[in-house]
Amino acid sequence: MSDNRESYRLVVVRRAPIDAPQDLAPTLEWLVRTLQTDDPVLFTLSGLSPAMSTVTVLDGEESRVGKFLSTSEIEWNFGRGESDPTHEVAFFNEHDDARLVYLRMSFVATGSACTGPGFVAELRLGLDAAGPKDEYRGAFLDKLFSYLVVALRPNFGHIEIPGHPDVIERPTEYQVGWVTYLAKGEATIPLLEPPAVVLTDDAGTKILATRGLGLESYGDVAKAIRAVHEALHPPALPTPTFEDAQPAAPPMQHASYMGGRPGGAFASLDDERTDIAPSPAAGKALPFAQWPGSASTPAPPQTPPLQTPPVQPPLQTPPVQPPLVPRGPGQPLPVAAPPSVPRPMTAPTFGLPPPLAPSAPPVPPAQPPAATPDPGPPRRLTVMLPAGTAPTPVDPNARPGGLPFAPKPGGQNDPNKR
Repeated sequence: MSDNRESYRLVVVRRAPIDAPQDLAPTLEWLVRTLQTDDPVLFTLSGLSPAMSTVTVLDGEESRVGKFLSTSEIEWNFGRGESDPTHEVAFFNEHDDARLVYLRMSFVATGSACTGPGFVAELRLGLDAAGPKDEYRGAFLDKLFSYLVVALRPNFGHIEIPGHPDVIERPTEYQVGWVTYLAKGEATIPLLEPPAVVLTDDAGTKILATRGLGLESYGDVAKAIRAVHEALHPPALPTPTFEDAQPAAPPMQHASYMGGRPGGAFASLDDERTDIAPSPAAGKALPFAQWPGSASTPAPPQTPPLQTPPVQPPLQTPPVQPPLVPRGPGQPLPVAAPPSVPRPMTAPTFGLPPPLAPSAPPVPPAQPPAATPDPGPPRRLTVMLPAGTAPTPVDPNARPGGLPFAPKPGGQNDPNKR
């Protein structure tokens, strides 16, 4: 723990570890790009490569967040402590003075034993990098803190102003600052008096110790932060302690005029009487909660508790067997009746007629095959020529279609062939 006097510190914490470092790449890229869009001069962030050279995180549309996460595992030279993280990524701007911006994410990979939180994001701003030096500085810091909450969805977080005591690098439970964030179900929010402001949404509750953050009123802000801390951490009631009672007074001794012998009229009740047993508690200190009794009164006998007899299980009644029927000679053995088949359950009809069965389309009767008519004897076509006409002679040299053609020389139709 240390004292923060030279910067503002915005912290958000998640308890669960990270399954894989590359799972954070889209979230961290959105966060860095959003900060750079808000102020390109102040939030142009860079990181150190494995060769210890400075490399910008965003180069136009190109993002190197995934490359930084791939080399984020910490090599502990002397062993990792039980609360130390396993991975860490740090980005920073070009300033090392009052305009310094330093963004660090440290987390634990799933499967690694750790007593600390699973993920911690820290945004540290110099005195001149925390916004304007007027009442708008609080609004600027609240906006940057909202970026962290929206991007990382923490369990708790807070904003530390310069002079915040007892700075814890990796807190395991929520701390109270000028702004305190508690996820839904993280803690019971009490009724806070002004100047505190409580803002609640579906994700959680954000408590502002004061509505503004004026540089000249840090003393009042410190008082308001202390009031919120006392409201969220009420003092525990003291546990009552019960002291033991004082020892019992010794029995009263009476004077004896008979030399202390038995039978005297004024003999000591405890020294001389043997028929009264002394109390076991005589001369011992009794606890505060027990009522002290007389030292000479015997303790009443303790009556042992009544023993309840065990409950006996009910007697099992054997099943009734049917009477035996004498069987004559030659009579067959009786055959047991077959078990009755349960009747199928039918739906109630409520007095309505049963529904009609679905009708099937009628099937036409089969028709005999059509009989093929007998063609009968072949018919002859007789052409009747008009009277006085003769049939036209057929030219053997005619080509089909009526076109004449010359006989082939040497063919059967050549008239010069001998």
